[in-house]
Amino acid sequence: MAQKRMQGIHRGEILTLITGLIFAVAFLILTPRDIPMLLSHPRPAESYQEALQLIDIFRSQEPQKMNPLCRTQLMTHGTKTARAVILVHGYTSSPQQFHDLGRRFYESGCNVLIAPLPHHGLADLMTTGRSISPGGSEKRWL
Repeated sequence: MAQKRMQGIHRGEILTLITGLIFAVAFLILTPRDIPMLLSHPRPAESYQEALQLIDIFRSQEPQKMNPLCRTQLMTHGTKTARAVILVHGYTSSPQQFHDLGRRFYESGCNVLIAPLPHHGLADLMTTGRSISPGGSEKRWL
């Protein structure tokens, strides 16, 4: 009887050791190695005019072969407002997703910037230059 109990404890220790090793390996595999590269380095605009200049720079850096619905959208009252709203779409969407919501914020007195994620809205050159526009229809943007 004592020998069976010892075998049960031994099996339990082995199972605990294996489980711990699995978690340790999973942690090492799933932890990003470039975490310092993911840090944000914000440099907010100090004035309304500087903000407009930064937005112009972002727009000038957008590729020409980009779905027009995926471009940066700016809704401004022409001056600094009490609130500014920045909307950024999710991984599988585009700035057009927030157009109606942005319009509501704009109508309530906010300046609104709707920005695309980098490399989104581009024609996929690996599939004959076609992209899927919001709404699911295929269009050629080249």
